Amino acid sequence: MWKKLNTTDKNQAVALAGVSGLARVQNGNHSVVIISVGDTGPVQFTPPAEEWQPPIPAAFEGNQAVSASPTAAPSKHVTLQSLATDLKAQWTHLSASTQKLRGCYVTTLEKHLDFSSDVTHVTAADVRKLRGELAQGRKASTVNDLLSKGLRPLFDLALESGAIAKSPMDGVKLLKKTKPIRLQPSWQEALAILEKVEASAPKSAPLLRFILYFGVGQAEVQGVKGEHFDFGRGELHLFRQKTRKEYVVPIYPHCKLFVQQLKDESRIVAGNKVFNWRSPRKALETACVALGLPKFSPRALRRTFIVHCLEKGMDARVVADLQGHADATLILRVYGKFISPDHRKRQVEKLET
Repeated sequence: MWKKLNTTDKNQAVALAGVSGLARVQNGNHSVVIISVGDTGPVQFTPPAEEWQPPIPAAFEGNQAVSASPTAAPSKHVTLQSLATDLKAQWTHLSASTQKLRGCYVTTLEKHLDFSSDVTHVTAADVRKLRGELAQGRKASTVNDLLSKGLRPLFDLALESGAIAKSPMDGVKLLKKTKPIRLQPSWQEALAILEKVEASAPKSAPLLRFILYFGVGQAEVQGVKGEHFDFGRGELHLFRQKTRKEYVVPIYPHCKLFVQQLKDESRIVAGNKVFNWRSPRKALETACVALGLPKFSPRALRRTFIVHCLEKGMDARVVADLQGHADATLILRVYGKFISPDHRKRQVEKLET
């Protein structure tokens, strides 16, 4: 090593290696040039060429600092606040709701981090401490969104601008998500719930029936317009919000009478939304309580449709296609494990024959 460092003094070589090593582990804006060392005469040492070296702001000769090079670049002072401002300017192509959500991420982070400080001062330990603070009273998925969608983009932007050489997020693990318990009614229970809703909250009933009959989420229902029905081909065009893609489903046999009712009520008109959106959650929960059932969410009706298709023996690949999925992996992994007692009994009875 001391031969590589251009000196025969081992102690001197160790000192040179220590100083250069210290510079190397900084944030990419330090380098070392030794002009002279002790009484051994002038020795010039510069870190290997493969290491990035900015202009040296100052050099030392003996114990005296000499003037900086005229080409030395001033050090950057990039704050988290300036990065957040630049990041928000890159969100203008996103929808207003998405911009608002990501803005909330940044606002929450500002309560736990000093956004006026230089980004180079933030360490991995700071991020782990932040993770612990955010976890107080929040779900793991929320904490992970704050870190991955709020904080990580700030450090990625700092990396792109050259303000830091390594993201403090590297090596910091996200929290493990707990698997939620998802409940859904059977097909017969769902039909009974809809009858109860029609009696108590008739304005919410058609919307809930649409969710169950077509197996769609609330976000998809809000976007359905009259022109999306193709009665010539017997199809309905839907837009899956999660993947931002269009997919087509048939007007199922059990949907035809219901769709005709919507048409007779002048709900299916080109240019108009089929439903004037109002949350059906309260009406659904009230009906569930009246029937002595758990308080199912509107999304549970979509899961009921999927499980109903599987229990009817429909090919899982077709079910996935009808849900706008790329393949059947998610259908089998998430919904394939739901088996109603009645379906189990019917399948076991097949062994008798």
